[in-house]
Amino acid sequence: MVETDEDVVAIGAQMEKLRGQIARLPVRDPAEAWVPHHEHRPPGYEDAVKTEIPAPQRKKIKAACKAGAWPLLLSGDYGTGKTCAAAVVFGQFTQRPIWARADDFLSAIAQGRGGKAVPIECVNEFGETVTKSVPYDQFMGRVRSRSAVFLDDIATRQPTDPMYQSLFDLLEIRKGQPLVMTTNKTLSELAAMYDDRVADRLAAGTVVRFEGKSRRQKRRKCTV
Repeated sequence: MVETDEDVVAIGAQMEKLRGQIARLPVRDPAEAWVPHHEHRPPGYEDAVKTEIPAPQRKKIKAACKAGAWPLLLSGDYGTGKTCAAAVVFGQFTQRPIWARADDFLSAIAQGRGGKAVPIECVNEFGETVTKSVPYDQFMGRVRSRSAVFLDDIATRQPTDPMYQSLFDLLEIRKGQPLVMTTNKTLSELAAMYDDRVADRLAAGTVVRFEGKSRRQKRRKCTV
């Protein structure tokens, strides 16, 4: 309860101090963080880097990264190690690469191309995961400038026309830059789902095929 003018002045001073403290809190640009969580790593990253990556695929991935033969498409059935391999490559980039579920990412880009703001999940100054909306051009600028972009599980369903165009746009703006995608489809199946233009751009980089049965229950140490 305020009883004197001095009380009013004191409360006002405290409020002004609080406003200053809030103003100095770090505010993360929402366009900077399309990531699964605040550590900016793929889900299950620690386990992924301990999973065996077959020697032929490991050699081809290392050669592609060294030569800059992007995009890098990791193809194979579920559980054959392609996402684990992508997670290891992800760990080589220190300038906040993007890791996202492909369908979510392409759908968001498609929404932005349709004239709406792009919805993204990011972490606010209080460590809470929140959904923000940013202008399409601002978001795509971030996608273009990031050190690398990783899309997990492309083509899990038949793409809509806007999602097709989103993938095509992504391949164009990341041309010659690190872009890694995983899929359970072959290159010919991707050509049938999208078209030859998309397939040609994927084939222009490096395609690594993972064969064999699911190895999800196996835990062996290996690094790319």
